[in-house]
Amino acid sequence: MQATTPLKRGATPVRELISTERFAAISATVIDNNQNLDQATAEQIVEEALKFVATCATRPEERLRPSRVVDEGWHALILHTATYAELCRSLGRFVHHTPERPDPSRHSPEELHRTQITIVKAGDDDDTGLV
Repeated sequence: MQATTPLKRGATPVRELISTERFAAISATVIDNNQNLDQATAEQIVEEALKFVATCATRPEERLRPSRVVDEGWHALILHTATYAELCRSLGRFVHHTPERPDPSRHSPEELHRTQITIVKAGDDDDTGLV
């Protein structure tokens, strides 16, 4: 396996962080886990999950937390282990997921807002419709 040079976020559009085929497979996983979602919404969730992971990789000093919806995309991404590992390698840092028991109070508006601001500062637009 060859080492890669970390990507500079902002230089690479989020959809180009993984191949089209892998993006489609992860979007399908989101739909499989959420039967009432349409394709466009599933793709939007995966895009936001990619932004979240890229921001976490490039700003490890920040403690970021995705919205519940974006977390669905992150979980789907993690399930595709080879894709997730390659993505993290290309970003220069492995972004670990720390499982927590379900707790609605954990998704505070303040943490979500701070995460959204950090994503924008990292060079991506934030889709606030996926809160």
